[in-house]
Amino acid sequence: LAYCNLTLLNKGTIEEVKYKMGNLFGPTITMNWCVWVPTQIINFKFIQPTNRIYLVNFVQIPWVSYLSWKNNKS
Repeated sequence: LAYCNLTLLNKGTIEEVKYKMGNLFGPTITMNWCVWVPTQIINFKFIQPTNRIYLVNFVQIPWVSYLSWKNNKS
């Protein structure tokens, strides 16, 4: 969804959205699993419930930057 939203908000076409979804979805979902699965394991195993949001926010900033970079690179 991030590629669809970013492309359309940047006045992209539906064809660009289809291209990005076809070519970027696989590598992005793989990277998503590499980043968020370990993050959530650490989060739920070691972090107190009241502090879990801080770890998620700490990881979210580079993750959104990665999505933006990947979207603009293509």
